[in-house]
Amino acid sequence: MKKVIFGLIMVIMLAACRGGGPGAQIRPTPISAPVAAEGGGSADQGGGVGQAISLRLWTQHSDLFDPAFQTLTDAYSAANPGVTFTVETFPVAEYSRLLQDSLSAGNAADIVQMAGGTLCVYSATLSAAPQAIVDLQPLDWFDPVIIGAFMCDGKLFGLPQEASIPWGLAVSGSGTATAVAWDFLRFASLDPANAAAWNAATGTQKALIR
Repeated sequence: MKKVIFGLIMVIMLAACRGGGPGAQIRPTPISAPVAAEGGGSADQGGGVGQAISLRLWTQHSDLFDPAFQTLTDAYSAANPGVTFTVETFPVAEYSRLLQDSLSAGNAADIVQMAGGTLCVYSATLSAAPQAIVDLQPLDWFDPVIIGAFMCDGKLFGLPQEASIPWGLAVSGSGTATAVAWDFLRFASLDPANAAAWNAATGTQKALIR
């Protein structure tokens, strides 16, 4: 029965991805069929069916951004039982140095907020987009200049969330559930409803053009 449910979910996701037009949407879907609270992502997506997955998210502190990120992580956890988040925020003046040192040391959070254009400096310490994300053709969802800031040597290392100041999210290479972390980036940046709600809450210009 689980295989049937999983198959239906994959059909829905593929149909959304192949819509091709501006109205095409990627619905926020669980990374696996609903499971018990101790579940988590499927094994081929970086999770481990039957075990909990805990992810950390680092961002710069902001009275507007903090609750918006919390809303995103809460929504993802609700859609994916067994996946939990710890959101940690840091003073803007300290964040850049903290991120640099932590990525170099291999102890950064699973998901980190980063400015577009800086990712190539840290690409050796980041996780490039897995094939499941590449298959969604994310380059078609953003202005080439904006998404280009998250590319390095032809590989995608993050997804933008805003256009005026190209900040977005990236996945640390030292995490143990990088595919699940990348699926959260999909949920946050490629789902039109989630992206629009985040932009509205933070007062930022939308990055999505579809």
